[in-house]
Amino acid sequence: MAPLINKHRAMSLLLVLLAAVAVVDAQNGSLLLPACKTVSGSVDFTFCVEALGSVGAGVDARTYQDLAVVASGLLAANATSAADKIDGLLRQGGAAAATAPCLLSCRSLYAGVVQSQPGCAAAIRGGKVDEARSSFDQSVGAVKQCEDGFGNICKVASPLSVEDTNSFFLAKLGFALLPASSASRFASIDGLSSDNRSSNVGSYKEFAVIAVDLLTANATSTKSKIDGLLRNGGDDETMPVCHDEVPPPPVMHSCHDAMCHCVVVGEIGQRCEGMPE
Repeated sequence: MAPLINKHRAMSLLLVLLAAVAVVDAQNGSLLLPACKTVSGSVDFTFCVEALGSVGAGVDARTYQDLAVVASGLLAANATSAADKIDGLLRQGGAAAATAPCLLSCRSLYAGVVQSQPGCAAAIRGGKVDEARSSFDQSVGAVKQCEDGFGNICKVASPLSVEDTNSFFLAKLGFALLPASSASRFASIDGLSSDNRSSNVGSYKEFAVIAVDLLTANATSTKSKIDGLLRNGGDDETMPVCHDEVPPPPVMHSCHDAMCHCVVVGEIGQRCEGMPE
């Protein structure tokens, strides 16, 4: 008999509902700490809190999208600062001449990071999560290329280690925030995708409403089916048999008398025919 409730669907909807409730609850206060805990597997928790909390938009953020936009803005500011430092080092000449090829490469790489951030922020606001994540990922690669160049090509210690480290983790932070901020990732969950509203949601709260509605509808349908089965008096093929007690194990008899023989009797095992009562 097919189960009355699709357990996998029900569990998926329940998990979505619990996640949504947790986020909505967090948004009653500051989202900063819960968000930084969520992404702490990718970016250091302290770095996340200090970076995003350094600006009012980070402290007052109400969604993960807001925080990702903040990360993009901080990345742009840090990359601009790094580019200014590079220009200063190049103007110095002298000892900096040995690092000139790497500095020039980094200047180009950081220019690309700065130029890409307005588009990245716009993609986040517009719900184009894949595009925004790709932008952050490219920034991670650019900063890493800059930092690695000093040791691998110029054979010197990096004069941009602080800037590179901050830019690297800001880009990773923005990338890490986006999967959690993308409510559309839930649309692929069996059950949620069956509701037309799931393709137009923009927040966990909206998905929570859909999850509650679907769970209520499923429970109502299940109750109606149970009531119908009970009214019909049940059916051997559809109604499970309930036992208050576990049946005893089969009783096995041995025949020790030559005048009797053992026969199988249904589910109780064997009995000996011809045995005296």
